[in-house]
Amino acid sequence: AEEIAALLTRLEFKCKITNNQLQVTAPPHRMDIGEGVVGLADVLEEVARSYGFDKIPTTTMSDALPPQVGNPIHEWEEHLRDLLVALGLQEVVTYRMTSPEREGRVVAHNEYVRIANPIAPERSVLRQSLLASVLEVAEKNARAESIAMFEVGSIFEPVKNDLPNEPRKLAIVMTGARIASAWDVKDSPAFDFYDMKGRIELLLAGLRFTDIVYAETESTYHLHPGKSAEVKVNGQVVGVFGELHPLAKEKYEFGDAPVIVAEFDLEKLRELNPSYGIVPVSEFPPMYEDIAVILDESVAASTVEALI
Repeated sequence: AEEIAALLTRLEFKCKITNNQLQVTAPPHRMDIGEGVVGLADVLEEVARSYGFDKIPTTTMSDALPPQVGNPIHEWEEHLRDLLVALGLQEVVTYRMTSPEREGRVVAHNEYVRIANPIAPERSVLRQSLLASVLEVAEKNARAESIAMFEVGSIFEPVKNDLPNEPRKLAIVMTGARIASAWDVKDSPAFDFYDMKGRIELLLAGLRFTDIVYAETESTYHLHPGKSAEVKVNGQVVGVFGELHPLAKEKYEFGDAPVIVAEFDLEKLRELNPSYGIVPVSEFPPMYEDIAVILDESVAASTVEALI
């Protein structure tokens, strides 16, 4: 106790020893020293620093290690983000607060979770469309030559007399030039339906899905008919993608290039996510075959692939 008191006295602390117990009062200018348990930790840190951390012997933990609890949902979403970034997309984080008018440009809902004390009239409700939020960001950056962005986040579905449901969604928006201007690239074509489809194929392959089917969508307000598709995994619809409908696009200030969008239900994807292990490399060399067929335009590619 005497040695500790000597160390603290040099730092202008007032110390009093009673029955080998030390009572310490911090100087007025030491506003960083707290009270109670926090203050005790602060004073112990001062003692250790003054005494020398190198002089304090290291000891092993005397108790059993606590059980390690993972967060598989968070880890799965982080893996999803890594895949999307590797595909050339940039992550954005948007406001969860919006207004029915702003969201109604792409999708309309009758009921919303309303905020009791909104910070602004345009932030009066909680969003029900993640795509609408990402489109707002894309619109504000429409001057950029090429835009390819995504967001992973929650929407808020109202529940009567209860807290809202908060399902997790993925939204992707792409517009502008496929390749930014460079010395050897002057006029690159714009992003189209197949740019999005290729990235979705690589994303699902990275998540180890195999039973994937692309089917014609039903009449959806914000997607261009004939330039959109549903994504089915194991027979379940997990998302849609395609070109933004011209009637929806004209409500935004985009350029002439088409706007390609995608929406996915992450909870369905996560439930269907397969478990996989290590597969040995085949000892036989691969054999490639090229098959060319001529079919009517009404025949879906998935039909041909299934038949082969």
